[in-house]
Amino acid sequence: MNKLSYVPKPGIEGFPYDNTKARIIHKGAVPSVVERVGNSAKVIGKIVDNKFYSVEEYKQSFKLGGAARKSSDYIKPEQRHTRVYVKKKSPDECKLGGRKRIHPVPAMEDVKGIPEEYLNQKGIIIKNMKGIIYLVRSDSYRNDGKQYNKTTILGRIHDLHFYTTAKYKELFAPKHAGGRPKKTATTQE
Repeated sequence: MNKLSYVPKPGIEGFPYDNTKARIIHKGAVPSVVERVGNSAKVIGKIVDNKFYSVEEYKQSFKLGGAARKSSDYIKPEQRHTRVYVKKKSPDECKLGGRKRIHPVPAMEDVKGIPEEYLNQKGIIIKNMKGIIYLVRSDSYRNDGKQYNKTTILGRIHDLHFYTTAKYKELFAPKHAGGRPKKTATTQE
């Protein structure tokens, strides 16, 4: 208990004199009325201009620090902790900030040229890796209790058509432009 706590003299309007455990403590800008409970104290009110206010009355009448409150400033207890639930937007309505971009992945049935053997295998998926769409085999396995994923690229998808990696490089990779030319076999005559 604080050394500055004391039992008030009569004259404070509304003070609970019948409560023998009630004491005044000068802590902060406004004197508080506390009720002793063992070695601790529970605040039961405040005193402003020789008038006792319960904690709830004080919150209604005064701001923090003792300044008078307008009636419109007070928020009732039943309205204090109510939460306003906002309807969440669907992912289509959300705007992406920064550098994030969504790269849609086509469905397997929309892509032409995928071999039948790939369509029937388990773990064959279309995956977008940094904006490039691949057909991959995704295998997962455990080693020493840890799970690992192994991704094997089977080919690329370009304009909804499947190409093996070699075929894609042949058709779409830029031809050697500038720099050192590719080595070719030379014949001597």
